[in-house]
This record gives sequence, C-alpha cells and structure tokens, in this order.
Amino acid sequence: MTGPDIGTGTNLLTSQDCDVIVVGAGISGLIAAKEILKADPQSKVLVIEGKDRVGGRTHTVELKCAGGEIEKWDVGGRQWVGKTQIHILDLIKELDLETYNQYTDGIKLMQIGSSKKRKYTSSLPKAEEIGQFSIFEFLDFLKSYTKIRNLIASTDVKDFLASPKAKEYDTITVKEWFEKRANTRFFVDVADMITRTVFGVPAARMSFLYFLVYIKSGGNLDDVLESTNTGAQVIKIVGGTQQISKKLCDIIGWDKIYLNQALLKLKFLEENDDESPVEAVVQNTLDETKLSKITAKRVILAISPTECSRVRFHPSLPFDKKQLFDGSPQGNLLKFLVTYETAFWREKGFSGEILSTGFTENPRETRPLNLVFDATSNSGKPALVGFINNEIWSDSTQEARKEAILQDLSSFLGDEALKPLDYIDKDWQQEMFTGGCPVSVVPAGNMGAYARVREPWKTIHFAGTETATMWIGYMSGAVQSGLRAGHEVLLKLGKDVNWDYLEDSFLNAKYKPQLEWDNSYKRDSTIISVKSLFLISIFIGIAYFVKLRMF
Repeated sequence: MTGPDIGTGTNLLTSQDCDVIVVGAGISGLIAAKEILKADPQSKVLVIEGKDRVGGRTHTVELKCAGGEIEKWDVGGRQWVGKTQIHILDLIKELDLETYNQYTDGIKLMQIGSSKKRKYTSSLPKAEEIGQFSIFEFLDFLKSYTKIRNLIASTDVKDFLASPKAKEYDTITVKEWFEKRANTRFFVDVADMITRTVFGVPAARMSFLYFLVYIKSGGNLDDVLESTNTGAQVIKIVGGTQQISKKLCDIIGWDKIYLNQALLKLKFLEENDDESPVEAVVQNTLDETKLSKITAKRVILAISPTECSRVRFHPSLPFDKKQLFDGSPQGNLLKFLVTYETAFWREKGFSGEILSTGFTENPRETRPLNLVFDATSNSGKPALVGFINNEIWSDSTQEARKEAILQDLSSFLGDEALKPLDYIDKDWQQEMFTGGCPVSVVPAGNMGAYARVREPWKTIHFAGTETATMWIGYMSGAVQSGLRAGHEVLLKLGKDVNWDYLEDSFLNAKYKPQLEWDNSYKRDSTIISVKSLFLISIFIGIAYFVKLRMF
C-alpha cells in the first residue's frame, strides 16, 4: 500500500540524535537512504523534505480526459527514460513498474530560423524534405553539427578540466560558440532551442564547457535530443514518475520520512574535527515557530546546488563549494499538459511533435510554444505535453498562458486544439524548495568550482542529479548519485560497500581528477599565435617596402 505524499497527518519531527540525516525526498535522497538501510537495517536514518510531498522534481497529477474519466500525467521536468539510462531502468525493474513508448509516428513540425513552419518525418529532415531549407542553412547545420559532436566526444565527464581546450570553453557561453561558427539564423536558433528545452535557460546563460560535459554524460547530442532509438525521450512510466519516490518510501518506511521540514542550518559540533557530528536546525513549514535540532554522524544533501546555497553552514563552506552553490542558478522549465476527446493530430497524420522558437515577424511578439510531444496515456487517453518560453510567459496568469498556448497549438495542428477537456501548467520556478527545473546550470567561468560538485566536506555528502557522471539532469543521474552518496556514508560508517558505486567518488583513492586550472608558466605564454605573428610579419614587411618606394 503506497503511503501519502502530502504533509497532512505525517510524522512530527522532534529534536533527536541519528546516524544519518538525508535532506531531500526526491529520487536521489531516497535511493541513498534505501542503500544505507539495506546494508545496515539497524542504523537510524531520517529523511527530511521541505515540500508537502515526496518526489522532488517529479510530480504526477490527475486530469480529466476522454470518456469522462480521470488519468495521471507528469508535470515534472523529466518524465521520460532512455534505453541507455541504466540506473533508472534497473530501478524501474526493481520496483516492478510498467512502461510504454513515446508516440513518434507521423509528421513533425518545426518553426526555427524564420516564421515559416516546416515539416519533416525523421530525427533530421530526409533528402526529399531538405528543399524547405536554404542551401546555406543546410550546409551550416551539417558543418557545425559535425564539429560539436566531435567536441562532445572528446570531453571527459569525470575529469573535464583536463579535456582539450576546457579552460577556453569555460570562458564562453553556448550562444557565443554557436554564433561564432554560424552563418545563418537557423543554426543560432537551434542552439537556443537545445538549451531552452534541455536545460530551461537561453544559450547565453550557460558555460559552453558545462554544455559539453552535460551532453557527454548522456552519450551524444542525438541521445539527449531524440525520442527514438537511444534517445532520452523514448520510454514513459505507466501511472507517472512520482510513484518511483512513493515506492521507495514504502521500502524505507514512511515513519522515517518527515515532510514540511525545511533545513535552515548545519553546524559542526567540533569545528576543527573533520569527522565531527553535525547539528541540523530544521523548521516546520506549517508552523514556523517549531524548530528541531537533529544531531547526525553523517549528512547527505540530496538537493540542487541552488537549494544548498540557502542553507547556513558553520563554519562557512570552502570557497569552491560556495562559489558553486551561489553561482549555479536553476533552469526553469514551464510545462503544460492538455487533454482532448480525440487525438485529432494523429488523424491528420501528425506525430504531435512541435519545435518552435516562438518568434514571428513582429519584433515584440514571442509565442509560447518551444517543444510539444504527444502525451497520450498508455490507456489511449489523448493529450499533448509541452514546454514554453518561460522568460516571456512565467509572469503571466495561468489563464492567459492557457489561451496563448491553445492558440499557438491551433496554428500548428488545427482549430481542434482550441477545445480541450482539461489543462494544467506548472511553473517550477514558483515551487518552494525546488526553485526551478530540470537542473542547475553552470554559467561561464564557474566550471572550476563544479569540478568539486561530488566532493564531500567533512561529514557532509552531496547527492542530486547535478552530481552524477552519467545522465546529469535526468532521473537516471539522480539514481546514480544516490547510490554513490549512500555508499560513501556506508564506507565512513565502517560498513560493506559496493565499490562500483564509488568509481567516481572522491573517497575512492583511484579517482584523481584535475581540480585546478593549469595556470603555470610551463604552458605557452605567448599571447600572439604563430599564425598571427606570421601575418603581422608580412604586414610589417609590406609597410617597410612601401616606405622605401615612397622615399
């Protein structure tokens, strides 16, 4: 019997001692707690969560649908699973969850590079569909797409500071890299669409090196973007993704889960002792006058870097940790779901997939749609799911967003889109103790701090999908990070561990990544390149020759 996911009537947290306190009842925190209790059932583990539900960045809701029925859909930032996401696939199998495939048959629609709507039927336009694109757009895409695939392939996720040109790539944004190489508006728009739909931010706000690391953690660009083959948007879970966390709570025991509990402060009882117990000051969000003090041997922060920045630490965090937490804002996916009586787009031969910048010929107009998929349930209840331009529409009312989204859908799929059965959207930026979705984003210049994202500090360990090395930002990355953090704690508590989970842990003596940029003078200190020096020499020679001729 799956327990509740809201705080009404849940456990009352009181001041106490424990072995481990886990902060965050999302997938990563619950996986860590499960691993610790599986290895040592007698250990006292507490899981606290600021929200009134478990699930973190997964959230499943009920909507009215065809036939007068009610069905469950996901409004979380990540609802899909890819065939190469081994950690979440193993968990789905362990929890005995049923899956089904994303619907992709039919014509896809694209509005990128201009206001013209273009049609295609595969991951990339086929030969007979290329005529919709100019020769310059086609060559631009072909050249630069090949280049970026090669850069991704050369990036080492576990030791990215040592990757080729890593320091240079951390000084520029994704937009700067694409603009420098693009000859058409189309390819610049492609870059912005990738970052908006995958990360929830414009391309101008992200380190290009972080972009390379993130994509490489999922394999390659096709794996991250596609909804077929090995793409990240291939598989869906019947009944929604939030049940993953609920089922993990069933295993852990709901008596160990404390909702509506916000972590305010972490204080080491012995400031100069690296193995010091930690005192956690926790506030009840339903009654802010109620504070609890929990003393723990070990702490796991299974929350995003952004949320870590809201915690007060005593003594203060090391410089790189603070730089990372303070300087890694959350992306903000604004997601919508709309249900219909019939899948009218399928009847017209469309897959339901739409990719759009939202830009038009009007410089002051930005339409809402960025990305849309068919969201028809496993039982055949028709629906569409999508992500919208959050910067423009986040401050609008839900009613205004609904009207604009339906109008935009109708411009692509027909007037039937104007007659939904039910509608919901979720602005993750507005959710307390999450502050955005799907992932924290590292801006240019902060990757030196990100290199230490998994490094424990004294008796505090760090989990969350941002700390993964496989499928960063996805549910699979959350599982991997929870396994690592849980076994780090077990190692420090003197218990048996699975070293496969500690392959990329800073507690593994074999894992020795580069943690500082190489600023030494052993590197070539010549600012002017050989090519530039050659051109300058030619220029000086020509000037000298002209001077001789003139005088």
